[in-house]
Amino acid sequence: MEKTNENSAVSRLKEKLDSNLRDYRNDWLTLPKEELIDRAEEIYSVSVIAAFLPKTVSEEQAEYLLQFRNPLEVVNDEWLGRNSFDEMIEYGDHLGDAVRYIVDSGYAEECYDLEPELLSGDLQM
Repeated sequence: MEKTNENSAVSRLKEKLDSNLRDYRNDWLTLPKEELIDRAEEIYSVSVIAAFLPKTVSEEQAEYLLQFRNPLEVVNDEWLGRNSFDEMIEYGDHLGDAVRYIVDSGYAEECYDLEPELLSGDLQM
């Protein structure tokens, strides 16, 4: 994948994913130990996606994912739905497949919150 500048869609997506990950972590820190252990799969998958998604997506895919309030949730749900925990360890191709499906099918626009600016037509991509 080519290097990106700080105004690129991939760079903006990385910033948004980092923010989404901080929100997840803040939520996890409030959980009892037992529930935190039960969420190990989610913690692992969200962390891997936040780290590797910006290295996996194209500019076009990043632009698409930026329309969601929480693109980390969108990709995580799709990825978990496609893979067992063992398969998630081999993240590369599976993560790319999940993103391609999200973008190509457009189903996520019906299932996840969009950025308010996009709904009003004010978002500049």
